[in-house]
Amino acid sequence: MLFVLFHSAIAQQKPNLALLNYTHGIYVNNTLLLNIRGYNITIERAQGNFSKPYFSRMFPRLGLHQGYHAIADSSLGVPTFIIKDVWNGSNYLGIFSQCTFFQIAPDTVLGMSVSGLLNLGIAFEREIFELAKHPDWIPDSLTSHAKPPIIFDFCGRKIELPNICSWRGATALHCSRDGMMNWSIHPSLDEAKKYCEFQEHAYIGSHLFKIEKEEIIPVSFEGTKVSAKKIRYHAKAGTNLLLNTKGSRTLIVYYIATPVRGRFVCAVLSYWTSDRLEKNGLPSLLNEVMRLK
Repeated sequence: MLFVLFHSAIAQQKPNLALLNYTHGIYVNNTLLLNIRGYNITIERAQGNFSKPYFSRMFPRLGLHQGYHAIADSSLGVPTFIIKDVWNGSNYLGIFSQCTFFQIAPDTVLGMSVSGLLNLGIAFEREIFELAKHPDWIPDSLTSHAKPPIIFDFCGRKIELPNICSWRGATALHCSRDGMMNWSIHPSLDEAKKYCEFQEHAYIGSHLFKIEKEEIIPVSFEGTKVSAKKIRYHAKAGTNLLLNTKGSRTLIVYYIATPVRGRFVCAVLSYWTSDRLEKNGLPSLLNEVMRLK
C-alpha cells in the first residue's frame, strides 16, 4: 500500500526544469552529490524499510550524529522520516542541515541530506525532493563522475581538466599544486553575493586562518570584467596536516559574485603560494575561468 501511495503522489508531479539551471552534480560510485543554489545535497539508496528505521546503519556516509531523532512526516504527500540538525552541535558554521528518508519500494529506502546557508522554503524543498526521487531528470551534461577525466559544464561552457585534478564536492575542485575552486549558481546576484560572504566567513570561523591583507581588485571572469575580493590568509600552526599545504602557510583566495551567461555565480578560487604559477600570475585551474587585469 505504501508503494502504491508513493507512486500515486509522484505521478501528479512534473519535473521543475528551472531548478536545473542552478544544478551541478557528481557520481561517486552509487552516490549522487549535488550543489543546487549553494545547497550541498547527497542522495543514496539502501536496502531496508521503515519497520526498522536504523538510518545511521543504512546510510553511514550521511554522518548522522549519535542519538539522532527521526521524526515521521507526511507533508510532502508520502510517508517520510526527517532528521533536522544532522551535525548536532559540531556544526560551528551554524548552517541548516537535514536528512530525509523515503520508502520508495518495499525493500528500498532513499536517503537524502541537504545542508545550506538558509532554511529550505517549502516550495524549494518539494522541488529538491522530487529531483532526488527522479535523478534521471538531471541531464548528463550537468553531472560528472568522480574518476578522471574531469569534464564538466560550467554555466554553459565545457571545461576539461588534467588528471592531477579531483572532485572534492559537487562543485569543488582541487588540482595538485595548480589551485582550487568551488562555485554555486543562483537566480539572483544578491543570493550569489550572500553565499560568497558566507564562504568568506567560513575561513575565519574555522579559526584556522588569520587575514594578512584584503583588497578589491579588477579581474576578468568568464570574459566579464568584475571586481573580486582578494584576501591573503596565513594558516595558523598545526594547519599543515589538516590542509596538506605542502610547505606554504599563505593562501590566496578570490571571492567573486557575477553574472555568467544568464545566471549568477558565486566563485571562490584559491591557491597556496607554493603552487605552480603561470606567467600571468595564476595557477592553471584559476586560469580556466579568470584573468588578472
